Amino acid sequence: MPLRSENWKIALVLITTKSELISGDVKECIDRYVESVSENRLIDIIISLNTDVDSSQLDYIKSNKSVNSLDIHNCNVPAEEDIYTHDDKVDVKHELGQSNGPNQSFYRTFDYLKSKSHDFVMVIETDSRPMSEYWLDGLVNYCNMKEFIIGGSRYKGKQKLPDSGWRYHLNGIALYKNCDELYDIMKGSKELLYRYIHKKAYARLNYDIAIWYYVNSAEGDKYLSQVIDTNIIANYSLPCDSGISEKDIIAKHPNTIILHQKT
Repeated sequence: MPLRSENWKIALVLITTKSELISGDVKECIDRYVESVSENRLIDIIISLNTDVDSSQLDYIKSNKSVNSLDIHNCNVPAEEDIYTHDDKVDVKHELGQSNGPNQSFYRTFDYLKSKSHDFVMVIETDSRPMSEYWLDGLVNYCNMKEFIIGGSRYKGKQKLPDSGWRYHLNGIALYKNCDELYDIMKGSKELLYRYIHKKAYARLNYDIAIWYYVNSAEGDKYLSQVIDTNIIANYSLPCDSGISEKDIIAKHPNTIILHQKT
């Protein structure tokens, strides 16, 4: 049984980019989350950006009655390394392959989170939104009910995925327990990702699939039972899912707290 507490410290962590900040996507995303946070809890918000940018437009968040703190983190990914392409031409020039930009931002964000005192972090992207009032209370309740290191969502949309080793991986939008075991998974998955790019000549491998491969490996399978597909996060993240209504998603997944869906 998990250790229970009504005082779990959970941070909301948005991993994003300079372009999403400039476009207004970051503001729209955070506004959705701070609209209705909790009956009596405050939320710490960490916005992790790929590069240095003037983020003063987000200062208004600090005055929201539901926000305890706002922390802007710079992942310092150099522009020439901030690459994300679906080009399958093998190019090992970048440390973490053709997805080097988002991969670096993800792992550098967790390098930063390791020093934080939060018990859990809810990692989101700008194409996500809360589906329940007082979503933070729902996350606390879930942490009291389940024992896990990573609680996320397999793909639940309508596209048929190929029968491959990554088919059942958890998307990176997930609830992470801020513990030593998590950082062991992060270290192991990053090393695995590097090997796939530079030894197996993969053009790209995304961090969330690397985590799945790692916990299914001989080295990482001790953690597999605690990397779980939850009923509180719904992954409808492919373009073909954009037209599926919230009503239909909730009918199929009534316990959804966080929805990942492009609009």
